[in-house]
Amino acid sequence: MKSLKFLFTVLALSVALNGCYVDRGKVSESGIDGYQQYTNKTINVSVLSPEGWKTEVTIGGEYIVTNPGKAQIIIASSTLEQLMGKDNPEATGLQGFVEYRSSQLSPENIGLEFSISGKKSKLAGQDAHQFEYSYRPEGSPKKQFVMEVFTITNEKMYKLQYYAPEDTYQQFLEQARIMQGSYKILVN
Repeated sequence: MKSLKFLFTVLALSVALNGCYVDRGKVSESGIDGYQQYTNKTINVSVLSPEGWKTEVTIGGEYIVTNPGKAQIIIASSTLEQLMGKDNPEATGLQGFVEYRSSQLSPENIGLEFSISGKKSKLAGQDAHQFEYSYRPEGSPKKQFVMEVFTITNEKMYKLQYYAPEDTYQQFLEQARIMQGSYKILVN
């Protein structure tokens, strides 16, 4: 009976994970001191990544780099339909996504002592939008600072998100800016 239970568990896991292959991407020399080139064909992105930072790839395909100062940079892409749903009339273009994302960024959704600013930007050589916001996570003595830059191409959102505690945000902002400047969307 135990072997039958085990077999069903393995079968259920196989079905659940079918198609959940995670592309860990490829790291190569960049020719730029202190950085390596990271390329991931699943999320269609290539970007410089600081050497010596811890890296991981989530099941959803996000590429996350973290340094010892708790700064974190996330590189990701998703379809607008995945992010906003099929029936969302705002699901078109950069401005529609800016409005959608603006509605999500509120003190009720983010946390205490929330402040935000937004402006036009560039990502992967394309028009983009950038939000910078800060908040104090519940129970935390420190504020968290965030820079989020995204662009829309072929109904897909590409983003770079930089998080850091208030005392280290400025210290690692340059690495985030270098990653933003190197961001490339790969051709399918």
